[in-house]
Amino acid sequence: MDVFAPALDSEGVHSPPIDDWCARILILLDTTPDPSNLVLHIKQFPPIAYPYYVKLQEKIAKKIPDEHLRPNICLDIKGAKATSIHPRIRLIGGAGPLSDANILAGWISAHSLDPDHSHAVLFSFPPPRFRYAHSRTIHHAARYATILSAYTDRYPTKCNFLLSNTAHANLTMVESMMSSNTGPIINMIDKVAESISEQLHSLPNPRIHILGTTSAASAKLYPNALKDQKNITLTTPSLSSQETLQEIIDGVKQGRAQQVGEAFVKYLLNEIEKENTSYILLGCTELPLLLSTVDPQSKTKERFSDKLARALRQNNIPNIILIDSRAKFIECIEEEHYTAYTKHKKESNEGLINLAIFSVAATPVMLAAGLGVMLASIVLGGMVQGVSKERSLENAKMLIKAVTHEAWPYTAILSGIGIFTGVVFYLAARWNNAKLNQTENVCLVSPVRYSGEESSFKNLLTNAQ
Repeated sequence: MDVFAPALDSEGVHSPPIDDWCARILILLDTTPDPSNLVLHIKQFPPIAYPYYVKLQEKIAKKIPDEHLRPNICLDIKGAKATSIHPRIRLIGGAGPLSDANILAGWISAHSLDPDHSHAVLFSFPPPRFRYAHSRTIHHAARYATILSAYTDRYPTKCNFLLSNTAHANLTMVESMMSSNTGPIINMIDKVAESISEQLHSLPNPRIHILGTTSAASAKLYPNALKDQKNITLTTPSLSSQETLQEIIDGVKQGRAQQVGEAFVKYLLNEIEKENTSYILLGCTELPLLLSTVDPQSKTKERFSDKLARALRQNNIPNIILIDSRAKFIECIEEEHYTAYTKHKKESNEGLINLAIFSVAATPVMLAAGLGVMLASIVLGGMVQGVSKERSLENAKMLIKAVTHEAWPYTAILSGIGIFTGVVFYLAARWNNAKLNQTENVCLVSPVRYSGEESSFKNLLTNAQ
């Protein structure tokens, strides 16, 4: 069942307060016996209103802790200046709705464009969880496939992203569920692995400790993606450590990041000391979200990342670098969106160029054709009315004389306007294309970095207060 959320004003002038907007949507959920059967459609969502979506997911997480029981949300993100008919990119989430919202916020904040030019669609469709009862899982899987197929058909686009590391274990399955009117899913595990290889290929035997969900660890997503990098040593948590980590990740998914943040700081300290590593790969998008959360016990509103940095310093553990997979997700989303934007603009510019050329070329031709039609009408009209041939030719000569001696200023003005307009369109389109071609680096985030605040591999200790 589809329901529609209250609309938001693109200028933010007439939008309701954020808590009121969220409350109205939660009332809609309360009227549904099973919210997981619901598709909440949020149309024409202004990109600058992303805090509304973040707050909504936070409130839904507290209201419905189990992700697989949450509603499906289709977020149609379109800025006031977006001119494309279909979304430029599709973001497929739901495996971690809170981290989906966090990635959306990071992408809009890192925009190289005016956010009003953005056009994307985000599907927050919680996927089936195979650890639950078999019959419910089959029902959920069938419903998920139906919804995903229907909405990919409704919002066709050629560029797709999975907003979860773990979801890439089922990438082929998700692609098979999508409508045929769509492009492939970009493999972000490979993108993150490529960035790691580029950054570390020249270092002597760097050790990377991979943290992620139990499902991602079982699928060996990053070990398989990095298996050809012989100079890199990869380590993963022990079984007991992985269980602890999964409990922390589940806590973040349930909206309890503030409650499990302290436990994650202690967990990281223990893993770093035990594995003797300088690199930690945050291979789950909930983990950077957790580190960026403010510690509720801190009087100075300190984040857990700051707390971790101070703890590392106190324990004399130097040079720890956290590799944030989420940052690579944001970079690739921005890059693909900008590429689609420039392609659309160039196609529009090419249309203007063709129109300009036609305007310049057609103006004198159309004037000459108009004169020819008038002359032909005089001659033929005279023949029909029985006017002599000599008289018809005399009338034609008088018309030509009037055009060349009396009406030529108006003819020249019309020709000049047409040609001038064509030249202006042509130069403007060419200038716009040149400006687009000059933009080489469209991303304001780096391939691998810590927590979205710095521009390169980041020594976490420099974040300490």
